[in-house]
Parts: sequence; structure tokens; C-alpha cells
Amino acid sequence: MAFSDASSASSNSYSSSNSFPCSRDKYIAAITDCYTVTTSLHIPRSALKRAPPGGWPNIMPESCVGFGKSDFVVDLLKHLPYIIDGEPRSFAAQVHYKCNVLDYSVVSPEEFSSRRLKLGELVAHSDEDPVTADTVIEDMIRCNRTYEDDAMAYFAILVEDYRTLRLISVPGFNTIDLMADVSDVPAAVLPDPRAQDPGKGPWAETNVRWLRHIYRKHGWPGADYRKEEALKAVADYMEQTAYDWIV
Repeated sequence: MAFSDASSASSNSYSSSNSFPCSRDKYIAAITDCYTVTTSLHIPRSALKRAPPGGWPNIMPESCVGFGKSDFVVDLLKHLPYIIDGEPRSFAAQVHYKCNVLDYSVVSPEEFSSRRLKLGELVAHSDEDPVTADTVIEDMIRCNRTYEDDAMAYFAILVEDYRTLRLISVPGFNTIDLMADVSDVPAAVLPDPRAQDPGKGPWAETNVRWLRHIYRKHGWPGADYRKEEALKAVADYMEQTAYDWIV
């Protein structure tokens, strides 16, 4: 997933926000809503960091000269909330399927100029069609672009997907992004997970429906959601479920 800043490809003197249809604060509100939902559902609330008055002190135009972003985007990054990076392979801070967060509030000026931070660990192909600013690009593994969304719409969809549990977080595993059908199924009619074929992997339909049922049983997405109980119940379910591989 990548946020396009089309102006970064133009002259370094270009600093206008005209390419972006929304204000900085509207983007911040949309991303904050998304992070609030994920920290309510599964990410520790203590992992969410909100910018101090005046923004993150390490993110300044002079420290981002080699970053290749417009002044508008640098100012946006300076005031965004961030989620503390989880331990490698812990999946603790995932906000989407195989999508980990990047905490710009702790990036040094040297790191802002690095090729790895600007381009990511896998360099995307350069023969794609141009992408306008204010666009979120959805990439499949190995950098194959799939589709593009307006940024505000993208984060609104993420919020709704977590509320309805189309996206399902599972401690120790990648976020599930598989099933469009989010209807609830009573536990009495759910298949016995012990009877399913382990060769189908952990994300067989039976498991996904059970996991969704567990979260809803513990109150999600209501104000009475019992987060710690839900996460323990999900972890316990995965421990007693047979499967042949881990994703």
C-alpha cells in the first residue's frame, strides 16, 4: 500500500497543496479514525502515538530534503499519528493484510534520504500509468499494482471493513482479508473446527466464521467490546485448530 505524492516527481521548488483535494487536517482525521478502530479491535492502545503540539520535531523540511516529497506531504507526515512498530514477524501492528506500519516520528535525517525509505524494500515497476496525488495504491505481493482509491475513501473503507469484520485480526498471524460475506452465523450451526481438513490451512471458511463469531460474541464493534477477553479467545481457538501451514 502506498500513498501517492505526484508532486514529488516535479521540481523540488514545488510546494503547493493544490494537487490534494483535502486539507491536511482532513487527512489526519481519516487516518486517525482508522488507527483508532485498529487499536480498539486488536492493536494495543498504548502503541498509538499522537503528534505533540507543533508536530513531530524530527520531521522538518530541511531534514526531508532528500526524501523527494512536497512540502504539503512533509507537513502532513509531521502531524500524523503513528503506531509503534511491532517486533519483527509478530504481526502485532498490522493494519491490513501483510501491511505493517512505518513510524516516521523516529526517522533520522539520514534515513529520510535513504533509497530504502523512499522506495521501500521492493522497488515498484516504473512502467505503470501515472498516478495522481491523493491516491492510495493497492499492491499485491512482489509489487503488482491492483487498484487505486481516493485516499479519504480508502481509509473510510478500512474503518468499515474492520467494524464489519471483513478484515479480521488474529494474534500471531497476518490479517485475514478473504471473505466478502460478513453475515453472522450462530455458534450452534457453525461446523466443528476439529472436523475440517487441516490441508485447507488456517483460513478455511469454517475458521474465518468462527473467528468473526468470537469477536462479535465479545461485543465488537460496540462500546462494551471486551478486547483482552476477545484476543485471548481468538488465540485459544487458533491453538486448538488443526492446520498444516502458517501465514
